[in-house]
Amino acid sequence: MNKLTSLKLISMVMVLIITNTAMAAAETLTGRVYASVTHNLMPLGNGSAAINTETVGIVAMGGDSPMVYKLTCIGLGIQDTEDKFTNNVYCTFKRNENDRFDIEARLIDGNGNLKVIGGSGRYAGASGKGSFVRSAEGEEGLGLVKFKIKTN
Repeated sequence: MNKLTSLKLISMVMVLIITNTAMAAAETLTGRVYASVTHNLMPLGNGSAAINTETVGIVAMGGDSPMVYKLTCIGLGIQDTEDKFTNNVYCTFKRNENDRFDIEARLIDGNGNLKVIGGSGRYAGASGKGSFVRSAEGEEGLGLVKFKIKTN
């Protein structure tokens, strides 16, 4: 192999490394949530109710990195006298022992926007946005999540 061929090969390898690094900096995840939800209700004097929610299950993710994530969430919300439920939620999506990301969300009647607030491993310093749409009657699972996650 001559010097010119060696330099071309090194240049191609460097382009691949740089491209893969840039591509790893953002990923899109879409998945269906399969989980059980526990509600603890505290009636309030005005007819509404404070509700603590705990959610544990899995999320079958597709997108750039298909994988099953373990899901753990906790939330506190209020159900008003007209049955409108507003819930502030924090969740961890665990890919494996080292790789997980966290979100915070404000859900109204089960739907809402999510914000990625960090993580560990491949998600250390992660940020991004997403959404949760509750499953319609007869659909599989609790709902669908979609994220665009940026990592350092």
